[in-house]
Amino acid sequence: VADAQASEDHAGGHDLGHGNAGAQLENPSEFKSDLAIYTFVVFLMLMMILGKFAWPVINEALIEREKRIADNIAAAEATHEEAKQLLAGYEVKLAGAADQVREMLEEARHDGENTKSQIVAEAKAATEAEKDRALREVRNAKESALKEIGETSANFAVELAAKIVEREVSEKDHADLIRAAVSKFPEAEPSSN
Repeated sequence: VADAQASEDHAGGHDLGHGNAGAQLENPSEFKSDLAIYTFVVFLMLMMILGKFAWPVINEALIEREKRIADNIAAAEATHEEAKQLLAGYEVKLAGAADQVREMLEEARHDGENTKSQIVAEAKAATEAEKDRALREVRNAKESALKEIGETSANFAVELAAKIVEREVSEKDHADLIRAAVSKFPEAEPSSN
């Protein structure tokens, strides 16, 4: 029947170049048991091959990766804790050094004021020229004491900074730091008496 209809279509001039393609198309909702069995068997074989060769390797790689990530996290946490402890230690040392420097400066100021008072008392008893000379000596002594304290404090601060930074400071850098520290001390002011 299909051949007769095809020859009628062909004879009648209705051939569109498709031949009898529409008659050979299958209905997609129709169940084919032989195709289903073949597909199921191929699926089972694929699962067995993957289960034997691929999945153990993949699983092992994933476990190894998970272990490596966990080890990295643990190492990072340990390093972080160690860094926090080192920082706390350095902060304590720095605070102690600052207190020491403050005490040294206070002691030097006290000593400088005592020396200044003695020299001024002696200068009042002398002539006016002696008074000027004594004031110069007081000024020089105070500047010298402040410079010495500044150099000592700067040396101590540089050594502490070098330990913190863990590198040696060159002699030029050392001298520059001392000059900068000394220049920050107040200049000796001449007494009006």
